[in-house]
This record gives sequence, structure tokens and C-alpha cells, in this order.
Amino acid sequence: PHQVSLRRSGSHICGGSLYKANVVVTAAHCVQGTSASVLTVVAGTSSRTSGGTSIKVSQVKVHPSYSSSKINNDVAVLILASSFSLSSSIQLIALASSAPAVGSAVEVTGWGATKEGGASASTLQVVSVNVVSNADCAKAYGSSAITTAMLCAGVDAGGKDACQGDSGG
Repeated sequence: PHQVSLRRSGSHICGGSLYKANVVVTAAHCVQGTSASVLTVVAGTSSRTSGGTSIKVSQVKVHPSYSSSKINNDVAVLILASSFSLSSSIQLIALASSAPAVGSAVEVTGWGATKEGGASASTLQVVSVNVVSNADCAKAYGSSAITTAMLCAGVDAGGKDACQGDSGG
């Protein structure tokens, strides 16, 4: 219920999480260089294309140390023009008090592709993956690709992961 759809000129571009009734957290790469005037947030629906409640974005705040080349500090805050009315279908994300432990299960949600190179999902998807140490992640992706501002997660056997279109959620 905290998952929202971020839309540019009406089309889904990324996910986000409802932090406060008028504040969304998303990925910086989803909104960097984009005017708030073309962005809306839709909450309260599992459909990528219909339903829910839509509110315009009034401000985009990208992390001041965001690096598009390293994809580091890839976080942005969206201030909405008004507040969502919280309900059973529109809820705030529950924030953890600390980082999840290596090996613990976490959920990834989004409307991204369900296979590499595939089309975006029409219905919100959820998958459980395990937190991986940054050291192990660096072995897979290269030591310069992983920073302390990142969380790495996946499944050893593969086949379950976030994919294109899941960013921001």
C-alpha cells in the first residue's frame, strides 16, 4: 500500500514509496533534470495504468551528492501539491530503524519487467530476495561499482530480482 506510481506526462516512469501523506521517496535517476510540473504520483492501485488517486508533484529534491555516473546516493524526495488521504489502500512505508542484516529477506515491489528485456508488468509485482554483503556484491559487479550508500540483494539461484521499470519503489 505504500508503493506509488511516478508518472511523467501521464505515463509510468518509476515507482516510489509514500513516506508522509505529501512526501514520496524515489530514485534520483528517475527525476533528475525533470520539472515537477510534468510529474504526478498515483497511489491506491495495483494497476500501472488505471485506478488510484493522482496528485501533482510541487517540488523535486535530488540528493545533493547524487552521482549519475556511479549511481551513488540515488535517492530523491518529491513534495506533493496536496496530501493523500490514508486508507487501507494508501499507507505510509514503515521505515526500519537500522539496515537489514546480511542474509535477511527483503521485499522488492514494482511494475517493472518480469523478464529481462520484457514489457512492464500491468499489475504490481512483489518478490522476496536476500540481503547480500557489499563485499560479495563488489565481487560480482566490481569494487568501484558498489558504495556504502547502496544495499545489495538477490537470490543465489537467480530468477528473482528487480528489473527494468522497478526503480524508485
